[in-house]
Amino acid sequence: MTHLISLCSGRFHAASRWLTIFSRYGLAGLLGTSAHYAVMWFLLAQTPPVVASTFGAICGCLLNYFFSRTFVFRTDLPIRPTLVRFSTVGLICIAANGIVLTLIGPLMSLPLAQLIATGIVLILGFSLNKYWTFHA
Repeated sequence: MTHLISLCSGRFHAASRWLTIFSRYGLAGLLGTSAHYAVMWFLLAQTPPVVASTFGAICGCLLNYFFSRTFVFRTDLPIRPTLVRFSTVGLICIAANGIVLTLIGPLMSLPLAQLIATGIVLILGFSLNKYWTFHA
């Protein structure tokens, strides 16, 4: 009986830890997105929309990397390889978003298709960053 309790306790602890990391990942994404929009809106008065959004996206991505490294996955791995991997995961997620929208977009409304794509990309990005980028 104690083995069963120990096993259940261990699984609960692992699930709780995963949920904590996933919640932090979501918060980091929210902060990165907020930075993207803030920089974009600030630059819109001086630059064309695509330029403003691009600079906003770069700032948001760098902030997201910083939070992922220090707050979400808490790693001491070298910056250069993790930044390259983090950027690669970002490109993979952009491609996955496009593929999902291409496959399911014609079958439903765009908002619903994008919601599904966002969920898939969120899980994909989290998994790749957790197990490949930061080895958490």
